[in-house]
Amino acid sequence: FEDGIYNSKTISLNNLKNYIKVSDTLIITSVSGNPQDVTLKFSMVNGFELGNNKNIYIKDLTIDVSDSTYTAILFKDVCDNIEINNCNILLNPKHEKTSSCGIYYSGSYSSTTIMGNIRILNNTINGGYYGIYLSYLYPATDSMKNNRGIVTIKGNNITNICASGIYLENYGRFDFVSNNHIVFRDSVATYPSDGIYFDDARIDS
Repeated sequence: FEDGIYNSKTISLNNLKNYIKVSDTLIITSVSGNPQDVTLKFSMVNGFELGNNKNIYIKDLTIDVSDSTYTAILFKDVCDNIEINNCNILLNPKHEKTSSCGIYYSGSYSSTTIMGNIRILNNTINGGYYGIYLSYLYPATDSMKNNRGIVTIKGNNITNICASGIYLENYGRFDFVSNNHIVFRDSVATYPSDGIYFDDARIDS
């Protein structure tokens, strides 16, 4: 994207493997490499929606869903080799609904596929109920003893959050979770709050 503010509908990146080669990589970024130079503003819709894709990089952008209770980056189905890097993600700073989330994926207990090789790096997430929410990345029957499905969450600055900065549960490999800074909003005292929440997840780091 060239420098500017873009009012956008949801950017749907579902099933791109039907249109591009498996070996191709899609990079969505600002020309300058500075997220402050490009703002994608979404009104009453999710920002990005990804599903059944691989090899996608979203980087150096401001993603603004702050005038609604929607999610900035929503994984609708399993993906592989996805990187979200150096983005400013702006959520609603006042709403207290679970749908207001920076990066979200909730899979299924009965799933037979793996959501993995996801890297969430060096992003700033402001506002919302959750900063990052990931659940059921693995099938419940998978032992998680292989190297598939590793998730890296490093160097993110998550502020003005309502409930949990990073919420990770139900069958996932979160081997690299480090150097994340999380600050709650002033009104959070009325909610159960966790900086980083783990439940039934594998952590090797």
